[in-house]
Amino acid sequence: MNEEIIQFVIILIFMAITLLIGLRGYRFTKREPEDYFLASRSLGTFVLLLTMFATLMSAFTFFGGAGQVYSTGMEWLLVMGIMDGFLVPVFWYLIGSKQWKLGQRYHYITLGEMLEDRFGSSFLRMTISVVSLFWLLPYIMLQQMGAGYALAGLTHGLISYPVGAALITLFMLIYVVLGGMRGVAWTDTFQGLFMIVCVWLALIFIGRAIGGPETAASKVLSQAKRVFTLGQPWTPQMIWSAAISVALGVICFPQINQRFFTGKSEKTLHRSFVLWPFLCLLLFLPPFLIGAWGAGDVPGLKKADMVLSVMLDRYTPFWFSAIIISGAMAAMMSSSDSMLLSASSYLTRDIYKKALNPKASSKKEDRIGRLAVAIFAILAYLASLLQPGSLVSIGLVAFGGFAQLTPVLLISLYWKRVTNTGVITALAISEGFYMASKFIPGIPDRYLGWDSSIVSVVIGTFLVFLVSFLTPHSSKEKPQIFFAD
Repeated sequence: MNEEIIQFVIILIFMAITLLIGLRGYRFTKREPEDYFLASRSLGTFVLLLTMFATLMSAFTFFGGAGQVYSTGMEWLLVMGIMDGFLVPVFWYLIGSKQWKLGQRYHYITLGEMLEDRFGSSFLRMTISVVSLFWLLPYIMLQQMGAGYALAGLTHGLISYPVGAALITLFMLIYVVLGGMRGVAWTDTFQGLFMIVCVWLALIFIGRAIGGPETAASKVLSQAKRVFTLGQPWTPQMIWSAAISVALGVICFPQINQRFFTGKSEKTLHRSFVLWPFLCLLLFLPPFLIGAWGAGDVPGLKKADMVLSVMLDRYTPFWFSAIIISGAMAAMMSSSDSMLLSASSYLTRDIYKKALNPKASSKKEDRIGRLAVAIFAILAYLASLLQPGSLVSIGLVAFGGFAQLTPVLLISLYWKRVTNTGVITALAISEGFYMASKFIPGIPDRYLGWDSSIVSVVIGTFLVFLVSFLTPHSSKEKPQIFFAD
């Protein structure tokens, strides 16, 4: 048996263990939406923290982070490891705590449900859902791309990119469709711990093989000095643009936002927020250092996102490389499974039941939810075959799209005067401006050095205040429900 086959078998064993953990959730999952999508709001601190952590840490972190450092420099560590390690918990505290209370009181499952109840607008609910699904698809696709790159690089093409992407899709589909949130949370807990251990082992093995951090740094200084210097494309404005955009975008990522409804208590959420920065730095630092070392050791890679796989292949035993890539697969699977479940809840609750079949029973809704998981996964897989860009570039565009939702949500939770007209106007113009800047040739996506995502957020925030001041509440709005305490 050659090395590539042994490596593939090791990864299959890891994926099989994950599958068994996820399927165990099927034994405890009830055939009702609140349990399937939210695990009956019963997650404790340890599981909630690890499922949030594993859900967010993805191919964007493992392969994309290493690749970004390899190609442009260590500024990416500032963006993800330091700024967003501390910005994210602040926004989570402001929004997550209040959202948890509202979820307990009114039994919301999706963000759209909550905002519809407040503003009395089915149109707003549908808008939130459609916008979220639009931006969620490329981020799920990003995970499948990462899996394809990982397996193709590890096995030297024995497992092709399309087969690798299809494999991770199939495994996730099985346990997400059957196990729901409980199965996803349990697998996330296992995968989160596994990926932290793996990435630090990889750093230690590669560091020793290169000759230590000093030798690695000297290679970088001689071969790729740009890694340690600030500059294009990471100007100060772009560093802050990316950090703020990611921090805001995380809040309204469906798979993260729904976690605010799942905690057993408010204290559970608070403990998770406090511990979050430490977990971020634990996971971000090793792949970023490996990416930097790779810039000095293996310059000239055509695909920067492959640097982690290349460094593992070059400096670690073949069996160890397979274990580390399994950790990366854990990051990708733990993100995709949660995103698929959230996409399903938005499709089922906010589109199917609200617009197509309001009288659907809980069992019918449960079946449609599981079917929606499969449909969305297949669509994302087909899109991943196009390989439309780097992992980080795809991820940042998606984060920027979700970032437009967060100011509206924050203002709605804390300001009684905000109106439905103000919210819809702000969302329509900020999302429209942002999409145009990213997808229509000729429209700039930088303004005075700032990314269009931040410009769009400023426009949306200004409009929600201005239009709300100028328009009255409609008779269907119920601002008091957000301020019952």
